[in-house]
Amino acid sequence: MTLDGRIATARGESRWITGAAARATAHGLRASHDAVLVGVGTVLADDPALTVRDAAGADPARVVVDSRLRTPPTARLLTAGGARVIVAGLTTAPAARRRRLERAGATVLGLPAVDGRVDLGALARALAGEGVTSVLVEGGGEVHASLLGAGLADEVVLHVAPRILGGRRGGPAWVGGDEVPRLADAHRLALHAVAFAGDDLILTLRAPRISDIAHTRARSRRRGPGRPAPPPASGR
Repeated sequence: MTLDGRIATARGESRWITGAAARATAHGLRASHDAVLVGVGTVLADDPALTVRDAAGADPARVVVDSRLRTPPTARLLTAGGARVIVAGLTTAPAARRRRLERAGATVLGLPAVDGRVDLGALARALAGEGVTSVLVEGGGEVHASLLGAGLADEVVLHVAPRILGGRRGGPAWVGGDEVPRLADAHRLALHAVAFAGDDLILTLRAPRISDIAHTRARSRRRGPGRPAPPPASGR
């Protein structure tokens, strides 16, 4: 993404924002997971193959979140061969589209809806039933927003290029969805690691664990209102 958080221009151009070294790192991430997941908007806009090309390792399974089963049977992820393809749609999606995707080689899951979209919690459970226990989510912004909102993201890896697109009506951001109205409601992540890949910055952030949140709240209750937090241990 760009320094201002964009994953494409307003006209949809996205190849390539980051450099070759960062893309190789992204392909290494693909190889280290059971599956790579995108939303149908990414399939329709970019037609990605979702294969491992710039790193060592096997292709992961390819998962598409596609409520109405709009994925074309000619999509590259279906014609690239190799790993299996799973398309997650709603139980109410048209049967003819389901059959068309199955003939193209996809496994089609019929899942319940939340606010008219695929229930991502149900999808996670269904993928576990298919033997998929680690998933790399590559977008787009609406899928990222839904996962963060549902508390299903354990780790966020951002590849940031030294570019700025700007504009009052810029391209899509890496997180879409509805705007958070208050800072107190913002998604909170903890910075875990910082690295460089060529000219690009790679930030690895992790979501706070439930146990960490409970521990912090317990410490706050023990301190009582108005009492300052104890200083961190110096380690010396």
